[in-house]
Amino acid sequence: MGYKIILYNSFMDTDKKIVELKDIEQRLKAIRKSGKKVGFVEGIFDVIHLGHIELMQFAKKYCDILVVGVASDAYAKSSKGPGRPIFNQDIRSKVLAALADTDFILKEKNPPAILESKDSEKYLLKVTEIIKPDVIVASATTDRNPGAKDIRAKLVGAKFIIQKDPRPSRNSSTTQILDLLGKGISKNKKVRIPKSPPPHSKS
Repeated sequence: MGYKIILYNSFMDTDKKIVELKDIEQRLKAIRKSGKKVGFVEGIFDVIHLGHIELMQFAKKYCDILVVGVASDAYAKSSKGPGRPIFNQDIRSKVLAALADTDFILKEKNPPAILESKDSEKYLLKVTEIIKPDVIVASATTDRNPGAKDIRAKLVGAKFIIQKDPRPSRNSSTTQILDLLGKGISKNKKVRIPKSPPPHSKS
């Protein structure tokens, strides 16, 4: 199966997608008046990989406007451990904004996720209440706590949809990818990337 990944060419276009919480409510109100459905995906999205891209493509099937919440650096560090995030929130937001399936990239200000603290969940519920999504989408593969998103969906009257990975054995999380790279580096081996067949080659 092939994947068509469309990127925006203009940084001006992508920068306009990146918003703060104080701005997004008014922008979504105008969109809802036109009858469009709003979807919400939320996560850290540290090193963007195929699993993330598939999640965006999957989520966009259920909405007209896709809002992607990008967790703060403090949240990512407390959730993922030392050395994370690899990329700061500004970079992660810009990369996600370059994907054609995303419409708004929300720079969240989550407090540290200490044992899924009440403060953290309280903040994410507040964000969800402001966005008022019609659909909340989570990944069964990379989401640590999809149940919390399901609860938030019920509280705001949104439909909850979980994406199940049809190929669970593949490396489809940032942690798995970093682990593979670490093993390759520790053994002084290069990570092998399959080569594409040359143009016009006969199969």
